[in-house]
Amino acid sequence: MEAPTARPLAKGEVAIKAAVERVEESDSIGVVHLKAEGSEIPNDAIVGQPLYLVKTDKWDSTIRPLLSTPGVTAFVVTNIKNNWAVVVVGSEEVGSKGARAKIPKFVQQFKAKQVRAEEEKRAQAQKDAEYEKFKDTFGLRPVVEAPISDSNPRRKYVEVKSVSASFAGSHVWLRGRVHQSRPVSSALIFLVIRHQVSTVQVVISTPPEFVKFAKGIYNESIIDIYGLVKTVAEPVDMCTVKDAEIAVEKLFIVSMAIPKLPIEIEAASRPEHLIEARDAEIKAIVSKIKDLEEAVAGASGQEKVGFQAALDDAKEQQKKLKPYAAVGLNTRLDNRVLDLRTPANLSIFALQSGVCRIFREVLTHQGFMEIHTPKLISTASEGGAEVFKCEYFENHNIPFAYLAQSPQLYKQMAIAADFEKVFEIGPVFRREDANTHRHMNEFVGLDLEMVFKQHYTEVIDLLDHLFVQLFTLIETQFATELKVICEQHPFKPFRYLTPSLRLQWPEAISLLQAELAKPVQEIIDPVLGAELLEQLKQDGKANVGDFDDLSTKAEKLLGRVVANKYNTDFYILDHFPSAIRPFYTMPDPLDERYSNSYDLFIRGEEICSGAQRIHNPTLLAQRAEAKGVPPASLKDYIDSFSFAAEPHGGGGIGLERVVMLYLGLPNIRKSSLFPRDPYRLTP
Repeated sequence: MEAPTARPLAKGEVAIKAAVERVEESDSIGVVHLKAEGSEIPNDAIVGQPLYLVKTDKWDSTIRPLLSTPGVTAFVVTNIKNNWAVVVVGSEEVGSKGARAKIPKFVQQFKAKQVRAEEEKRAQAQKDAEYEKFKDTFGLRPVVEAPISDSNPRRKYVEVKSVSASFAGSHVWLRGRVHQSRPVSSALIFLVIRHQVSTVQVVISTPPEFVKFAKGIYNESIIDIYGLVKTVAEPVDMCTVKDAEIAVEKLFIVSMAIPKLPIEIEAASRPEHLIEARDAEIKAIVSKIKDLEEAVAGASGQEKVGFQAALDDAKEQQKKLKPYAAVGLNTRLDNRVLDLRTPANLSIFALQSGVCRIFREVLTHQGFMEIHTPKLISTASEGGAEVFKCEYFENHNIPFAYLAQSPQLYKQMAIAADFEKVFEIGPVFRREDANTHRHMNEFVGLDLEMVFKQHYTEVIDLLDHLFVQLFTLIETQFATELKVICEQHPFKPFRYLTPSLRLQWPEAISLLQAELAKPVQEIIDPVLGAELLEQLKQDGKANVGDFDDLSTKAEKLLGRVVANKYNTDFYILDHFPSAIRPFYTMPDPLDERYSNSYDLFIRGEEICSGAQRIHNPTLLAQRAEAKGVPPASLKDYIDSFSFAAEPHGGGGIGLERVVMLYLGLPNIRKSSLFPRDPYRLTP
């Protein structure tokens, strides 16, 4: 047959006439499927196989419409090696340059990808057919299950943490993640199923198809199992359920995880001291092998035989000692959803939730009202430049708009509105250098404000009561979580006094000055003391000043001194210098160098800052101006006190910092669900 092309057929080439069955396409490739139509020379390599056409400028305007015309016929010129060369549709030549032209690499890759997809499709179809008879025993749950009805009754699930030997002989439905998979043979596999912090061992045996199916389930996949609870001869040490296991009779995949996870939960759950211990063990065995090799080289006779045997044993031990993978903080935060699944992290945020609940319950019981203040405000609530500016409002004739540094101004306005006692749990934004272990650009604030009748120490009394209640209830209500956290992040039991220790600023500074006056090696923490002294030296000082603000290192060292002297990890520091407090802080009427303000500390670091507020509008305007805050920008705030307001005070508490310090965590990002700092806005 003559092909309708401009050139004659070369030796070994033939022209095939075929009908276009359908057309598919990607960004750069057109895929034409053909079927035989009166071909004089049948060619299975062409008819029934897709042709891969490189798209040209004419594809959209001419080629695709031609190929899509019903009943269109194509002529394909091919050579003896079945390399297609020219495809002619109607009067248009849409194929390549010639039978011997090299097929572009990306066409080959596209073709290979399609071939693989077809092979995978056939393999899956074969697998589905193989498992069809077991569809009531194992398989995939549909994305949306059928409605609950008489023919599809509600399944009754038990939680993993509830399983125990007391269930022996009972059948249960259970849902959880595949934590570990341990195939034993083609007829036996053990899985460890995890739900939050609880784990249980399950056993799958016969038929072989069931075991094979279970082997193909990736770690972290969510599955439903139905099986018989059995007691075990020996405790299952690797699981939280130690006295029972489940013989699986049915298993269905609810959601399959990807094969290769960015981090393994087992590695992310491993305590750092175990990683360090394994590294030390490996280092010791390497050193031992080196010594034995030298001993073997220098020995002879029976002594050499003994050294060689010891060397062989040491090398066998080395083979068994694999280093534990350490998961760094950035890797954890980049994959936070996986990292949060570890038992320790689940427990940390259960405790954090409890802190908020206790805060709310204690204050509600004390007659406080929960409020919700704006986070978009027209002035810096704390003064200074540590604010995030919002440009959106500039287009609406509002020159300045910021994210709130705290709810401070609005808490006080609520007091002026006779709310009397208020609290709020909400986000706080600080545009500051948050590249430290305890700072972030966004955190959760636990704020409160209240009127008092005689003296601002009534507010301190309330804070004292609040924190003693908090510490007491954490111990009693979260004992299990504390144990789980301590297994991965060991910390010393928290100590506190009832009532809490209170120190006046001059007294605390004297303690710190006395400690720094000692020889460095005698300071309670010589390393920290040396660092603080060097910091002071750079500022041209030999010791902290009577009215200096406390740096982080100074706070920590003072905390060590207080803990040693008073046997407490929590204390209240009262009567701060006025110069280092915000403009709305009430000065001490007897000595204006000091103020009626206070901070609360856990393990030597500040977790709450508070004060009596200025409720006199004239004095408030004067103090604002003195601190560099234009009174005009605070007009609504200052005016609210012109209508008369009771004396009042309060405090702002950092939620993540409370949790971090109570648990002795090294970094606040470990107690923040999705941390925000200068380098992290995702996930």
